[in-house]
Amino acid sequence: MEEIKGFKGFNQNLKCRDKQYEVGCEFSEYINPKICETGMHFCEYPLDVFNYYAPNNSRYCDVTGSGKISKGNDKISVSKLKIVAEIGLSGIINSAIKFCFNKIKWTKENSATGDYSGASATGDYSGASATGNCSGASATGYKSGASAGKGSVALATGMSSRAKGDIGSYIVITECEEIKNEFYIKDVKVAKIDGEKIKEDTWYCLKDGVFVEANADEY
Repeated sequence: MEEIKGFKGFNQNLKCRDKQYEVGCEFSEYINPKICETGMHFCEYPLDVFNYYAPNNSRYCDVTGSGKISKGNDKISVSKLKIVAEIGLSGIINSAIKFCFNKIKWTKENSATGDYSGASATGDYSGASATGNCSGASATGYKSGASAGKGSVALATGMSSRAKGDIGSYIVITECEEIKNEFYIKDVKVAKIDGEKIKEDTWYCLKDGVFVEANADEY
């Protein structure tokens, strides 16, 4: 029997479409599932859950679907669904990062386009850019920078690293410190480019665990 791992959103009572769920339990419906009509729904791509359950008032879980299966564009409907574990908003974001970076076909070029594309650059003052759904850009090194398009992830590591992205993308930045001439990661934070708290097309760095706009003179 085919099993599909994915992610599901719920309201604060762990309900979806008036059905009560419970973590650690498997639920069955004796129907032929059909997207948006019948069956129990979930998403394979973690961030797709936001299309149905907004982050400000929802709960999120790892799930496994099986039995009869109906697949749509951004969700799946099944006759059997197991609620594996509750992972929360941070779990969804971390899963999205892993999902993207595991699927990306990495290249040493500084830029890449197309779905599941990826660009990686290493070295001081390096930069990487990627566009397309579920794409990723990774830049490592002193004063390195990474940028990503909508629905993508930009990862910047190294001392004084920075990242930016379009609305709907995510940035992951490390904050480093120097101890006895060695560099260590002090903190790592993830943020979604929402256009309000985190601006679009604006370079950010991490200082004292907080996202701040990167000073152009420092880069």
